[in-house]
Amino acid sequence: MLTRQRKQHILSVLQRDGNVVAKSLSEELALSEDTIRRDLRELAAEGLLQRVHGGALPLARAEADFAGSTAAMADYVARERPGRVVLMTECSMSDNIAASHPEIEFVRPCNLCPHMKRITLANIRGALETLRHEVVIDPAVAGPARRAVERMLAVR
Repeated sequence: MLTRQRKQHILSVLQRDGNVVAKSLSEELALSEDTIRRDLRELAAEGLLQRVHGGALPLARAEADFAGSTAAMADYVARERPGRVVLMTECSMSDNIAASHPEIEFVRPCNLCPHMKRITLANIRGALETLRHEVVIDPAVAGPARRAVERMLAVR
């Protein structure tokens, strides 16, 4: 695979998955991690992505000090103790994090998910027992989604 093709593949993965993990790409392409890291450095120098430890992020997410799951955001706030935080998550989750850190100013655009309150242990149990609420996923979507989840689980 030519360098140009490799870099285009990296940018495609970045657009599709929202991140690039050097180790996963090196395994996928049967190349050394050094080769992938060099490509990532060059793409970053061209202003096409933001280099981070272990891989890269799109430039839009690179504008944030941190992007992650709700639990990871809570850990970041507790560890870094910034003076002001813009927290983009579901309303009650941001309320819980803010309550744990009254000394920090939080800007919380409330993203209320109408379905969160419907998820209960009783409803989950009922759905599993009766197999109702079948979710059918197009195989063209399921394959890439499965690979993305597997890559996330592989990051340590």
